[in-house]
Amino acid sequence: MKRLLAILGAVGLTATGSSAVVACNNGSSATSNDISSIKSITNPALVPAKDEAAVEKAEVVKSIKKNVEQAVQKIAAKAVETTDYTYDVFSDDKGTEYKTVNLTEATADVYVKITAVKESKLIVGETGYIKVTLPKAGSFVKQEIKDVKVADQAIAITVGNVTDVQDNELAVINQDKTMLDAVSTEISKLVLGAVITTDYTITNDAAKGDYSSPKTINFTVKATNTSKLVKGEFTFTAKVTATAKSKSF
Repeated sequence: MKRLLAILGAVGLTATGSSAVVACNNGSSATSNDISSIKSITNPALVPAKDEAAVEKAEVVKSIKKNVEQAVQKIAAKAVETTDYTYDVFSDDKGTEYKTVNLTEATADVYVKITAVKESKLIVGETGYIKVTLPKAGSFVKQEIKDVKVADQAIAITVGNVTDVQDNELAVINQDKTMLDAVSTEISKLVLGAVITTDYTITNDAAKGDYSSPKTINFTVKATNTSKLVKGEFTFTAKVTATAKSKSF
């Protein structure tokens, strides 16, 4: 009898243990990297279009690119379009194919669906149809960027001779990805969609010469005359450190 009770007790413990494991898996299937949690996307400031009375789908897709990226990167900061997600635009929340919209007289609502790429290592899932309101043409007022603040940057370059750095070696300073990202991030806090060359330029006052010690240079970010998003200019500084190229024998 004691042996029978012991066996039953062992079976009971096993069953209880299994129940505990199952119970742990009975929660929500959603995970922290599941983009189904995205419920809103920032409306674009404007929609550049050839014909504002009949805005094409490709023009809408382009105008909300940064807005969609911002929404996805709140889930996974390093997620990028194509590699990690795709998105499409529809006429309603049922997935009806997009039809051109007229923005000359009023705003227009479209619906966006974001889908994680199957091979993405950063995100999973898909969103519902998220409403995005496109602004009436001509309603946006250019944003002044004079008060934008970019933290001091640190830029490293490799040169032939640190005591005699040439202009062509200094050209890479304006291509520094960390610096470019910092500028884009700060401007995006003011208005989404502004891009270098189209909306603003970046120049610096780096001069050729001796860079054997770190040298501070000044950057100027200036809105282009043709930008429809921003106006004005601002400055920030960076410390440039030069390292001599390794000699090969």
